[in-house]
Amino acid sequence: AALERTYLDALAAYHEAAELTQDVLERATGYISREIDTLAAAPRDRTGLTALVVFNPSSWMRTDICTVDLSLNRAAGITLLDDAEMDVVLEKFRTYGQDAGGTTDSG
Repeated sequence: AALERTYLDALAAYHEAAELTQDVLERATGYISREIDTLAAAPRDRTGLTALVVFNPSSWMRTDICTVDLSLNRAAGITLLDDAEMDVVLEKFRTYGQDAGGTTDSG
């Protein structure tokens, strides 16, 4: 009974700590993203311009694939730059929707 109580207390403390850390992470990344000047290197004509900020909350460099769902104008060129303003390789996996001719695109 004492071991079960200790386990339940530790589990409750773990869940509370996990919730608090998630809240701190969300508030911190929210603050940082609001402070980033994503338009500093943007062209004067910002029509159709969309900023994308990706955070790595880990303390180590990651090389995972980052998947993002975006709604983009098909006629616009797409360029993604990293924090050193170097091109990042993009790969389109899927496109859904209708093109100007009304045909459904998928693939």
